[in-house]
Amino acid sequence: MLDADDVPPPTELELGPRTTNPPVGRVFGGVGLFLAVAFFPQLFNSVATYDDEGYFLVTVRQFLHHGSLYVHTLGTSYGPFYWSFIGLIYRLTDQNPTLVSGRLVVLAFTTLSSGIFAAAVWRVTRNLLFSTLCQVATFCSLILVAGNEPISPGSTIVLLLSILVYALASYSVKQRNHLLVIAGMATGALTMTKINIGIFAVAGLAVALVVGNSAYPRWFRSIIGAGAVLLPFVLMFQRISESGIATFAFLVGLSMLGTCVVMSVDAISLAPRGLIAAVSGFGAVVFVSLLWPLLSGTSPGALFTEVFVRPLQQVNILTILPVVGIQWFATLITALVVIAVSARRISVDQLLPPKSPIRYLALSAAALFVLGLGIDTFVRLGVFGTFGAWLPAIVLLPALALIADVPPRIRLALRLIVPIAILQVLHAYPVAGSQVEWATVVMFVPCAIALAAGMDGLRMWREASRAVRGFAVGSLSVVIALTAGLWPLAVWVNYYDLSALHLPGAQLVRVDPQTGRELRLLTYVVKKNCDTFYSVPGLDSLYIYSGLPPPTGQLANWPGALTNSQEQEVVSELSHLQATGKRVCIVRDLNSPYYAWNPGGSEANRPIGRFIRQYQRVISVFGGATYDSILTYPRYSVSIKGS
Repeated sequence: MLDADDVPPPTELELGPRTTNPPVGRVFGGVGLFLAVAFFPQLFNSVATYDDEGYFLVTVRQFLHHGSLYVHTLGTSYGPFYWSFIGLIYRLTDQNPTLVSGRLVVLAFTTLSSGIFAAAVWRVTRNLLFSTLCQVATFCSLILVAGNEPISPGSTIVLLLSILVYALASYSVKQRNHLLVIAGMATGALTMTKINIGIFAVAGLAVALVVGNSAYPRWFRSIIGAGAVLLPFVLMFQRISESGIATFAFLVGLSMLGTCVVMSVDAISLAPRGLIAAVSGFGAVVFVSLLWPLLSGTSPGALFTEVFVRPLQQVNILTILPVVGIQWFATLITALVVIAVSARRISVDQLLPPKSPIRYLALSAAALFVLGLGIDTFVRLGVFGTFGAWLPAIVLLPALALIADVPPRIRLALRLIVPIAILQVLHAYPVAGSQVEWATVVMFVPCAIALAAGMDGLRMWREASRAVRGFAVGSLSVVIALTAGLWPLAVWVNYYDLSALHLPGAQLVRVDPQTGRELRLLTYVVKKNCDTFYSVPGLDSLYIYSGLPPPTGQLANWPGALTNSQEQEVVSELSHLQATGKRVCIVRDLNSPYYAWNPGGSEANRPIGRFIRQYQRVISVFGGATYDSILTYPRYSVSIKGS
């Protein structure tokens, strides 16, 4: 397909009108600003009953004050790059981690990520309309969950993925090794943010650069391809006996198999120094990320445990499994097309002339079809089998691009990005909350690239006026937003119908009146009666609302998040504060389904469970209102020592 440093030769097919050079930076910036303002309330119209947001904010604050990761702070399954990167932002802006500042950071990340994804499409296709379509689709996907877990590593992960995708898109146009260094650095940062996400990116990058590349021996290509196909089964082996998990692994493995077949047919020849460049960038970021915590007081043992060991235990701490269904029609069509490609297009060439518009129409239809399956995730955030519905249909894009004989840069871009998109689906295992959207967002990029290539191959589209093309793509963008349940006027009206929370650090947050009233009462009681508190499960935003200092950086967000030794550290610190005359309180979420600190619960006989049983003297109980026998508000209690 391409030699090592070749610039793709000009072809008869010209992608998009080139009579003008549009100011793409200003266009993407303007669209991003419009989307950020239009859907700003999505980040400020609620507070989650599960307080992951407070956990991350308080942990970042502890890191800023104390420095050493995994000693004064609990990183759980997240690596040092995330904490250092977010901490650097707060240091440079001289801001404190609060609900408002954290949500503004996430809004900025979401806007920037969608703009970079759009720039990746533009870099390959030079088609501004479909690049903007990608920007709208990725923004809508991300903003749906941006307000659920603000400042969580998910938004950082997506930003890094956008950089990785842009670097690969740029490499498809000009094969320059420094672009692969950037791709490797982004992959290293992903690995040092959450190791499983990094592994998926490493595997996808290896497949993209090795499989079907004649510069590598056949045995090496086979090992890389087989490893990528088996990766989902290895990841899910603990629960592979469950039908839903087996289906998930099967779909990802089948998609990778189809991709590898297409890539082997559409062979390339890229020198191994490109892979070496990617490995060097990867190694540099990993080294720096690990060096910083080691120099600031973290022991090698603690670093290894928290970065490499604890993520493997996530399946035992919290699991919210994705609901995956097989789209048999899409699977059958994909299998037939891959078979046609593996037959080296002999039968296809006999049926259709090489430049037949039917080939471009098929590519456009496939791109729209796969795009629609991805958008279907918006409706119910992937429940009822909609998550991953675009697998393995996304394999149609590189396969039909080969059949349509689109320019080499298009085919190379698809082969580089599609494996990344497929394997990032695994982000939703074993927790499929906001991870559903984070695991889906990359797939919109190859869809937009393939759609641009297919439509620009159709004479009727090329000869249509700019107004007609703009109206068509603009209408599709509106449909995407409406499918996501996003309409600016409705979003803002709903925001103003809510009540201001009126708590420190949450000035722009608006919630329903009763939730706000209960949280303000809880904050008042804690400030009046406590010098510090510990909450089970974690209600760490209360440290921000109340201004009280956390007793330790080892904050137990969910049962099992702390080891026995970490729990004992918490108990020792709380006991010390109590002995020195500090008023220590325990805040309990009485209605949490994970309330494992109850007598007989999984945490009852662990150090924290035994300690908090001493705190049974209830000061007050808040919340718990019901509607038609269904609990609609959390119920908290504040207790001090005694019975």
